[in-house]
Amino acid sequence: MDMFIINALLLVAAVHLWLGLHQFKLNEQQKETILLIIFASAVIESIIGIMQFFGLYKYIPITPAPEVGMVGGAFQQKNLFASWMAIGLIISLYFITTDRFKNYHKKTKILFLLCVALLSLSLIIAGSRTGLLGTALAMAVILTSRVRHYLKKGAHGGSRVSPMLLAWLMVFFIGMAGGYFLLSVKDRLGIEKLAVKQIEWFSDIKQPSYVHRILMCKTSFEMLKERPIFGQGFSNFGSLYMYHQAKVIRSEPEYKKLIGDYISHPHNEIFRIMAESGIAGILAILIAVAGFIRMLYKLGLQRAGLYTAILMPLLVHMMFEYPLELSTSHYLVFLIFLYMATSHFVEEKRLNLRKSAGVLTIFISLIMYICVSGYTMKTFYDYMNMVIYSTEYEAFMSHSDIKNNNNRQFPSEINI
Repeated sequence: MDMFIINALLLVAAVHLWLGLHQFKLNEQQKETILLIIFASAVIESIIGIMQFFGLYKYIPITPAPEVGMVGGAFQQKNLFASWMAIGLIISLYFITTDRFKNYHKKTKILFLLCVALLSLSLIIAGSRTGLLGTALAMAVILTSRVRHYLKKGAHGGSRVSPMLLAWLMVFFIGMAGGYFLLSVKDRLGIEKLAVKQIEWFSDIKQPSYVHRILMCKTSFEMLKERPIFGQGFSNFGSLYMYHQAKVIRSEPEYKKLIGDYISHPHNEIFRIMAESGIAGILAILIAVAGFIRMLYKLGLQRAGLYTAILMPLLVHMMFEYPLELSTSHYLVFLIFLYMATSHFVEEKRLNLRKSAGVLTIFISLIMYICVSGYTMKTFYDYMNMVIYSTEYEAFMSHSDIKNNNNRQFPSEINI
């Protein structure tokens, strides 16, 4: 019942926020500014990830202490980190075609391209198949749908690739090469052995992550088979998963070694809807997707391609995990991108509110802002303390003289 209430509130909040965003009639330049802010956040996240890779989180407590060898940024999860890098890269690929970017000073353009290199490097060292796949598909969509923006008329009337696109591709691949170089140094492998390892990492379907997802997929179908019309009920996936997983393992004993802990999500949004809502839920999703595609068709190829491309990293991520539940940032950005796509069809209608209603609205908004700001600052303070404690604890455990001492001390009391 608790999960039902939480998930229902999340869904209602998403719809309200999406509708609320439509109250702002943003022009194209303002939308570009929002995208640029998201790009800047990806760059900051990239720097945090690189600091983690080199172990600098031990000395700078603003960065979280991840698992050994993991690059997860502030998200502390590699797939969330990688999909955020992918979003930043696709935004940058769009932004170089805007008049705003073309009017930038040369030094600003160079700084922007250096940031692109950081993002592509971070994408590689994150080691996320989801991030790489989302980036590749999004790049294919935006380059093909907006090809006119990436071509420039030649001297003899033909077309040639824009110099700015060539510069973007150059720094993108330089960043990727730098990422693979860092991985080769970290793993002490030559380029050839690293290439073989990367190919196996992508193609070996016997890897635990692949096999676990296959098991979750089969379990979701088992849940659908039991109640095909309306499914198991909203938010009931987690409470019924272990029971139906046991039925799958009974019929396919090779999965017996994979029995694990409680799972609340099948790592695929479609499978979850299928298991919880059955055929009715699938039909509802198909209707929504058809309506969205119809809307994109009305926008034309170039705009449709842009919105599809910036949504692609998140959509791919949603097929292999549940980013909208794991990360508030992904949840918010997903709604912002949806708003940008649907805002072209909103008709403006002004409401003549009384002055008292306007004052009350401003007052309530101010109180909410103060509460959220206070909560955010408190959370940040607690988070910093957690990072400092984690760093001290790691140093405490790695200090052999202290670790073998029977008189245990709290990490902050030890002078290391």
